[in-house]
Amino acid sequence: MTDPLRVLAEHLDQTGGRQRDLSEAFGAAERLTDGVTRRVGFSHGVVCALSVAALGSAQTSRAAAAKAVQSVADTLADNLGTASSEYGSTDAGGQADLDGQVQPR
Repeated sequence: MTDPLRVLAEHLDQTGGRQRDLSEAFGAAERLTDGVTRRVGFSHGVVCALSVAALGSAQTSRAAAAKAVQSVADTLADNLGTASSEYGSTDAGGQADLDGQVQPR
């Protein structure tokens, strides 16, 4: 037997916040490697041109991957925020309905 699904708006907000933090961390990590290809090219010269080209290709792939992860994390955070708002509105509406049905003593 499965347990019923319980959704807490606060949990959705916390999870969305973690996704935003993840997105920021990936952006920061990607920025750490900005300019590495250029610096290696200047410091090692033409003799390492093939290595520098490979490094540039890897850097381009890394940047694209970081941007993709950031995009997914940001979208998920937005969706979790929307879900939190919707659950909060539904809960408030349900509470108002119940309050209207229960007569005070």
